[in-house]
Amino acid sequence: RKPCDTMKVGGNLDSKGYGIATPKGSSLRNAVNLAVLKLNEQGLLDKLKNKWWYDKGECGSGGGDSKTPVNLAVLKLSEQGVLDKLKNKWWYDKGECGA
Repeated sequence: RKPCDTMKVGGNLDSKGYGIATPKGSSLRNAVNLAVLKLNEQGLLDKLKNKWWYDKGECGSGGGDSKTPVNLAVLKLSEQGVLDKLKNKWWYDKGECGA
């Protein structure tokens, strides 16, 4: 996705799955759950995610030089654990920053 000069550093902040809602007490609930599990086991959900999020990218497959100053700075902060500390401060300490 654009902008094309960005890159992902480290893991995801969190990992959320997808859900399909049915009305409370629906007889379809078990069938839908089993179908989703089967699609996941067959690898189809990953294939669809890759198709729509990565393979159909807006930037082409050429990529670019990932060693830009900004990318290197972010990578260095990630290696030092600074990004994790900031994430924890902002997400888990209710945004209260202290010096």
